[in-house]
Amino acid sequence: MSSGQTYPRDYFQPPLDTPLIITGTFGEVRVNHLHSGIDISTNGNEGIPVMAAADGYISRIKIASDGYGKALYVTHPNGFVTVYGHLQKFTAPVNAYIRKIQYERQVFEVDEKFGPEEFKVKQHEVIAYSGGTGAAQEPHLHFEVRDEITEEPINPLLFGIPVHDTVAPVLKYVRIYPARENGILNRADSADSYEIRKDENGYSLNTTEFPVVYGSVAFGIAAYDYQYQLLKPEEADSVDDVPVNPEADTNNVEEPDQISSPSVLGIYSCELFIDDVPTFTWRYDRFNFNDTRDVNGHIDYRVRKRNDDVVERCFRLPNDKLKIYGDDNLKGYTEFKNDGSHTIKIIVRDFKGNKSQIEFTVNSISTLSQTQYLPRPENTLPVSADKAIAVHTSKLDVMVPDGGLFEDMFYSDYELDGGNFISGYFSVGDPFEALHLPMTLGLKPNKDLNDSLKKKAIILRYDEDNTFQSYTGTWTGKMLNIKSFDFGKYGMVIDSIAPTIEKYYVPAEMNSMYGGIVQYKIKDELSGIKSYSGMIDGKWYLFEYDKKNDMITANVDPLAVNKEHSVEITVTDQCGNVEVYKGSFYF
Repeated sequence: MSSGQTYPRDYFQPPLDTPLIITGTFGEVRVNHLHSGIDISTNGNEGIPVMAAADGYISRIKIASDGYGKALYVTHPNGFVTVYGHLQKFTAPVNAYIRKIQYERQVFEVDEKFGPEEFKVKQHEVIAYSGGTGAAQEPHLHFEVRDEITEEPINPLLFGIPVHDTVAPVLKYVRIYPARENGILNRADSADSYEIRKDENGYSLNTTEFPVVYGSVAFGIAAYDYQYQLLKPEEADSVDDVPVNPEADTNNVEEPDQISSPSVLGIYSCELFIDDVPTFTWRYDRFNFNDTRDVNGHIDYRVRKRNDDVVERCFRLPNDKLKIYGDDNLKGYTEFKNDGSHTIKIIVRDFKGNKSQIEFTVNSISTLSQTQYLPRPENTLPVSADKAIAVHTSKLDVMVPDGGLFEDMFYSDYELDGGNFISGYFSVGDPFEALHLPMTLGLKPNKDLNDSLKKKAIILRYDEDNTFQSYTGTWTGKMLNIKSFDFGKYGMVIDSIAPTIEKYYVPAEMNSMYGGIVQYKIKDELSGIKSYSGMIDGKWYLFEYDKKNDMITANVDPLAVNKEHSVEITVTDQCGNVEVYKGSFYF
C-alpha cells in the first residue's frame, strides 16, 4: 500500500462540466479484477463533451468491441496519463484519422499510439464525447489516471478531483475465519457470517451470543458505499432525474438540494483493531494491472461465487500480491490462546473520510483446543499454496504451477456421468476456490479425430448454474490442452455450427427511427466469434461491433440516398465455421 506518497492536487480538472456523480469507485471489486478508475455518471445520456483534464497530447487511441470500447489516452508533462473510456466518438480530426486507418486495414478494432506533436490538447479542451461503448452496461465516462512509467492506475481522487460526499459507508455483515486445522470458531474450523444491525448507538452484531474462538482466527467485512452530494442552487435543476438514495443517512445534511449516486459503490479503506492494537489495513490508492486478478484472493471467493456478494478480507492469503495493504509484517491472523474476552473493531471509510465502524466481542476459550477439526473431504489431496498439482491419466491431464493457488486446499478430480461430450466429463478441483495462476488442462477424446475435426474441437467448462465458458486450445499428441483460471466441470465437444446473422434494423423497414444506420445481430453459441467483415455495394464497409449486445452497426449517411444498396456480412467463429449473409436495404 502506498504510504506517504503525495500527488499534485489541483493539477487535473474534472473531465465533465457537470456535477460529478460517481457510479463506480477506484478499486471497486469487479469480476476477476479491480476497477482501475472512477465511473462518472452522464445521467444515462450520450454525446456529453469530454474535456482534457490538463494540458498534454493524445498518446493513444484504442477501439475495442468490449472493455473500454472507444478509449482515448492523454499524456501530460507531469508524468501521468489520463484515460477516458466508453466514448461515443472522438473529435472530428481524430475521428477522420482513425477512420482512415480502419478503412486502410479493413478493421474495426485499432490500437494506435502517437507522439507529442500530432494531437496536442489544452486543459478543458473538448477531446471526445461520452458514450456507452465496450462493456459499459449504460452510458457513463470511465476516467483514469496512470503513472506514465509503470502504467499503474492511481486513484484519481488523490489528485484533488472535487467530488462531494457526506454519507458514511454501510456495513452489512462480518465474517470470521478460523485458520483451517489451526483455529476454531464456535466448535468448528470453518468460517461463519454474522449479520450487522444499526440503531441509535451505531453498528453491532445481530446476535445475543458472542462468537467463541480459539487458535488462529481472522476477520472480513461486507460493506458498501453511496455518494451523497450537496448541490448549489443553480445545479439542482440539471440533475432532477438522478434518484435520491433511500438508504442514505441524511442527518448531517443541511442543504435542501441534494442528490446521491444511484449506484452501490465500493469502499476506500478498512482498518482492523484487536483490543485497540492495529492488526491489518488496506486502502485503494493504486495497484498494478499484473496483480489485478489477485482480487480473487482479497475477497472471499466462495461467498462471491455462491451468493454474488463481496466480503473483503482483513487478512492476506499467502499468494495475494496486491499492493493495497499496509505493513507487510501484519498478516491479519490473531492467535487466541488464553481464556478471556477481546474487542474487535473494524473501521471502514470512503475516500472523503466518512467512516462507519463496528465493535464486538469474541470470547477466547482454551478448552476449544480439544475440538476436533472438520474431517477432510473424502478422496481429496491436501495441496500447499506454493506447490504444484500434477495429474496425468489416460483421459485427463491437470497441471497447476508452483504458487498457482492463493491458499492451501483439498484437491480432487473425478469423472462425471452424463453430458454430450466426445471426451470424459470431469470435475476438476473445487469451483469455489480461486486460482492465482492459470492451470493447464488436457482432455483426450474417446476416439481418434482426424485433422479437420481436431480444428473444431473445443473444451467447455460448466459452472454451478449450468452456464458454460468455451476454450480453444492446442493439441499435444492425443490431448487437447487449454489454459484456465477456473476449477469446474470440463468436457470436449465438436463445434461444427456456423454463427448466426440476423437483420435487426434497416431504415426503409423501420421508418428511419434510428436515422442513417443499419444493424445486424451476430452470434455464436459455442466457440465464439473470431472475426467478421461487412460489404456494402460490393466494397468493404465499417461495421462497429458491440460485443455485449451481439450487434454490428454501420453508419450509412455517406451513401447515396433514395437507392437500394446491397449488403454482405461474413462471420467466422473460433473453429473456422463461416456464415455469410446477403441482402439489401433501401436508404
